[in-house]
Amino acid sequence: DENLYNDGFDIGFCCIDLGTGQLSFAGAQLPLLLVRGEEVTRIKGDILPLGDGHFVRKKGYKDHHLQLKKGDALFLFSDGIIHQFGGPDGTKKFSLRRLTELLKETSAQDLCKVKEQTEELFLEWKGNTPQTDDVLMIGLRYAA
Repeated sequence: DENLYNDGFDIGFCCIDLGTGQLSFAGAQLPLLLVRGEEVTRIKGDILPLGDGHFVRKKGYKDHHLQLKKGDALFLFSDGIIHQFGGPDGTKKFSLRRLTELLKETSAQDLCKVKEQTEELFLEWKGNTPQTDDVLMIGLRYAA
């Protein structure tokens, strides 16, 4: 036990019933962003990471359920994107607010365009600041 590296991880997990459009989501520290029209809704994950022995978890993670509508876009992402330092002086984080604003602005665009604009803004923000963590973002659009 004394040599065991005891670190948890953050995760967001979705399950979609393609027959009914019912979405189930559970998150360990990570949210799910739902873009419907021009509105972005954050579905919060639980506060505790998965598997970290420093935190005793006596129950499972909260299961969120919602009904998807045609055209809804869903985004899961690692915390590396919102925690990346950059900006004019390299000391501010990219932030969930900045990511949410971008998804709101690009809500009518196809996901390839959203990817391009997200990557462009992120790299511009990061500039010459070293990348501090993994960066992953997964998006999908529900076609009903």
